[in-house]
Amino acid sequence: MQYDPADVVASLADGLYITDLERRIVYWNPAAERITGWRPEDVVGRQCLADILCHVDKDGHQLCGEEHCPLHRSMVTGSVEAQEVLVFGLTREGDRVPMRVTTAPLRDARGEVIGGVETFRAIESEYRDLQRAQRVQQMALTHPEINDPRVWIEDHYVPRDIVGGDFHALRSVDRDRVAFWIGDVMGHGISAALYTMQMQCLWNEFAPLMAEPNRFLYAVNERLITLKGEDHSFATALFGLLNLRSGELALVSAGGPPPLHFRANGSVGWDDDLSGVPLGVLPGMPFDATTVTMAQGDSMLFFTDGATEVPGLDGEMIGTAGLARIAKECGFHRERSRLRQIEAALLAASNTIHLPDDVTLLEVRLTG
Repeated sequence: MQYDPADVVASLADGLYITDLERRIVYWNPAAERITGWRPEDVVGRQCLADILCHVDKDGHQLCGEEHCPLHRSMVTGSVEAQEVLVFGLTREGDRVPMRVTTAPLRDARGEVIGGVETFRAIESEYRDLQRAQRVQQMALTHPEINDPRVWIEDHYVPRDIVGGDFHALRSVDRDRVAFWIGDVMGHGISAALYTMQMQCLWNEFAPLMAEPNRFLYAVNERLITLKGEDHSFATALFGLLNLRSGELALVSAGGPPPLHFRANGSVGWDDDLSGVPLGVLPGMPFDATTVTMAQGDSMLFFTDGATEVPGLDGEMIGTAGLARIAKECGFHRERSRLRQIEAALLAASNTIHLPDDVTLLEVRLTG
């Protein structure tokens, strides 16, 4: 039995269209019309960025230029984007439809790239579930503000998808001490989001131990191993206990990256030797505390590894040094509330259309 490839493509449940190198649409399958309302005669011969799909990402960023367009990127790099990208496409009626998109270059018999192929599927029901999960996760990870003039603490969380696997929390331990942690669970999506809520439960359960950071992480690790059973998931984390009177900051690592210490004189440093075993891996593991001293005007930038495992324009990860440079260029050492600028600068410095992992940034600044 023989099949005509055109008939196979026309029978797909997923939308599919093909463009030339100028992103002019040359083919539009029936499922693409069903999902978007755009008919072949409406779109064939026009550029896909010309008021047709007009993709935006979950944060409202336009994707139909050159820098952030998944299809353009596939054609330029000659690589398949097999990891689905969540976008919102424009229908003929002017509505936005949530879609999962994959892209690939189209090659001729000689292997030369002559165009691109994009497939997409509508995920309205899945997206409604994700929105509900997002609200639940946001409520679970909400923490009380620290209203003390001696310290400024601000956080910024950017999940790769609607929900993610980063977590952070903070709490006043007593009149002069503030505890906080920041971490990253294995994986992405719904399962990772559920794991972060479990971490929040452990944060609350063992709050009485926060005055002793190493005991706190030891207790969390033991309980996590008991709860997860045969599951091989784990979480990296960094716990901090800041004494607002003395400026002493006790840090205990469970595999989380070391913070950047910006001093009032403008210098920046970090401790590459600050390390530990991730939570949920081995029972009975000790966690050692390291103490650093913050002076008035000093600030700490805590972050998950999504902020450093970002490929730069040369393909190399920007690393901790790259994040330190970006933070300084954004004025983090001089002014507070620069976390959104740092996120934007990370994306601009990357070789990606979106940050490849969840990113959490936590600013702790000793103000007086």
